[in-house]
Amino acid sequence: MSEISLPRVSLSLLATPSEQSIGSRRDLLIGVVPPSVTSSGYFQNVHRMTVGQLKNQFGSGELAERILAYLDTSKGVVPFDVISVSTTGTGFAKADIEFMGAATSAGTLIVKAADASRAAEVPVVVGDTAAGVAAAVAAALESKFRGSLVGAVATADKVTITAKDVGIGPNAYAIAIEGSAPGIVATLTGWAGGAAVAYPVGLLDVIGETRYTGISWPESWYANRSDVVSLLTARFNAAVGVADGVAFIGKHASFANASTAAQANDTHVLVLVGNNVASTGTHIGPAVIYPSDMLAVRLMAARSRRQTTGAQVVDLVVAPAGADATGGPSLASLPLFNTPLPAIPTANPSLTFSGREQRLLRDDGFSLIGVYGGRTIIGEVVTTYKTDTTGNASNTFKFLEYLDTGSVCREYFWSNLKQTFAQSRLTLGALIPGRKMANRASITAELQRIYRNLADLALVQAGRDAEQEFIENTVVAVNLESGSVAIAGPLPIVTQLREINYNLSVTFAV
Repeated sequence: MSEISLPRVSLSLLATPSEQSIGSRRDLLIGVVPPSVTSSGYFQNVHRMTVGQLKNQFGSGELAERILAYLDTSKGVVPFDVISVSTTGTGFAKADIEFMGAATSAGTLIVKAADASRAAEVPVVVGDTAAGVAAAVAAALESKFRGSLVGAVATADKVTITAKDVGIGPNAYAIAIEGSAPGIVATLTGWAGGAAVAYPVGLLDVIGETRYTGISWPESWYANRSDVVSLLTARFNAAVGVADGVAFIGKHASFANASTAAQANDTHVLVLVGNNVASTGTHIGPAVIYPSDMLAVRLMAARSRRQTTGAQVVDLVVAPAGADATGGPSLASLPLFNTPLPAIPTANPSLTFSGREQRLLRDDGFSLIGVYGGRTIIGEVVTTYKTDTTGNASNTFKFLEYLDTGSVCREYFWSNLKQTFAQSRLTLGALIPGRKMANRASITAELQRIYRNLADLALVQAGRDAEQEFIENTVVAVNLESGSVAIAGPLPIVTQLREINYNLSVTFAV
């Protein structure tokens, strides 16, 4: 029944405009799958798969292990996708341990292959033969790896450990033996024999316009890194929207090789991370006995979880101070260094880079994950950026925290400006109350409001003086004819406390 009385009244309940923040982080993992996996391709929202589904889709090789490592560090709160590439059935890397003698006293041998978190501990008793020890070691390794990453077989007195993946990646795995069993002598042969897997041209075409804040690029395709670097460089200052991201490549290498690799790159969209390699009678390969791709993906996952709004990050923050125990944009400026990564096995400190080498590698653009106080932690994380567009030395994007802080601030400005001025008139005159309009003064006021919020998030310098400096040096130019506004100004980000120099003088009086 319609009403005849007037006025007719219609009431709409409107939501209060919400403060815009940053979008969710999303990462991409790329790698090969074992020949036993019959399907490959581009898989989205892999974080929603069960462990069984992951094994069925990606098999038992390094990519599957990398996915599980990512899930473990990200705690499943960060969306991620995967590009997998099929391989043929030849070219598996192998490593050997050959035993000789017979045990004259009881002892214990600890064998570490590829991933020291799955070390095989084998007790040896008096009278054990080399063949018996080899069989026990192979069985222990099989039990630890359970068909994933590597497999082990004993033939007479030799243990042959074989990677599940085809490719050159496993050639960089480690093999080590610790402990002692008097009378038993072990000889190691390092990983070798992995054949290169051809890089598929146009591999990244499938992602379309999807933004990835992090991309895990396999070390085995390091020579093809220009594809991912070009993609992310083009996206860094996208014409519309925010699309930037960073590629992470793990690389275990000697000091000379790590330095050379880092110096060969000069880009803010690439992080090379790893540690030293060793070659002794008991240890051949990376000092950190953990696959380089898996090491890099844990760094990427930790970064993404820290920046995920509402994520619990107590385990990723040393002595969290209140709000820093919860993820969000603020943590872009919190140092990544000293972040614990307990799932990565602890290295022998004597095999890792020295303090001097660490500083030199940092300056070259090589990041480290190493050991401190008996645990594995993230060191200083740097991009390979060294010079600006004019070729002059620059630290603007040297540290990943600088890059992330600037990126988060840009995204925050973008999302809030887009919301505030959606469907807005533009004028050089005064604003009319009750009308959606903008002029130079109102735009400047909005910039100041956003800056103040960023200061509260510990991303830019806080305080009246800093805010005034920002406003005074921000230029807003309005072009009424084209309906465009050109804005230029500073972004005074906060940085990280990296060094304390204190000259303490001894005195004998108070």
